[in-house]
Amino acid sequence: MNTHFKHRPVSQRFALIIFLSICLLFTLIIGSFWQWTKTYATPSNTANTVLSTLPNSVSFSTTHDNEWLVFFPTTNKKTQGIILYPGARVTSYAYSQIASTLASEGYPVIIPQMPFNLALFHGNVYQDIITHFPTVKNWVLGGHSLGGASASMQIDPINTSLSSETINGLFFLGAYPTADFSTTNFPMLNIWASNDGLVNEQKRADALSKFSTQTTQVMIDGGNHAQFGLYGPQTDDGIATISAEQQQIIIVEAFLQWLPTLTN
Repeated sequence: MNTHFKHRPVSQRFALIIFLSICLLFTLIIGSFWQWTKTYATPSNTANTVLSTLPNSVSFSTTHDNEWLVFFPTTNKKTQGIILYPGARVTSYAYSQIASTLASEGYPVIIPQMPFNLALFHGNVYQDIITHFPTVKNWVLGGHSLGGASASMQIDPINTSLSSETINGLFFLGAYPTADFSTTNFPMLNIWASNDGLVNEQKRADALSKFSTQTTQVMIDGGNHAQFGLYGPQTDDGIATISAEQQQIIIVEAFLQWLPTLTN
């Protein structure tokens, strides 16, 4: 045994042991978290196929060191854009089908890949996106699961006019706001899935009171949580009774009905 350590007073030795134990525990926690974030949901074969079969009406690119997926219309360009935050530990590529289809209808769509695949770590990235694309006049902000919750944190429900800047709507895909917007008329689109095992019937009921008075509610009968993207099955999710492709079509249709109602 180290004699220097051996001859320390008992209180000092005890304090040192506690300190070293805390350091070890902290290291283990950080290591476990790092490993957890590195095991994320990858895009399905269908999602990968989307990028190789884009129509001529859609231009796909990446920017900011490949961290932003950019789907821009080449014709019928609209000044209303969409910023979509991925769900927790889900790659941004899993939402390519939704993004490319909306872009083919004239709406620019940007999907940022988040640090550690968690939108909570860069919820205000929408500000950089807005600055980077000045030709887009207004944007709707939202996302899937934790991505939708993180997006809602960027808008102040006390004074939406001050916090929203060029954001003229929020959308939620298997998600709900973290704050109470019930006294506001801020435009929202909320898309549920009946077989969602992560946002189940009880959570949906508890969350309903948080939405604004101008919320369009859409229920996808037979859909589940994972099929808001294209990345395969998810632990604790319900079993879908419709295909992922069918659920994606319903999601896009809901957007196409909602977006034209917004103030531009």
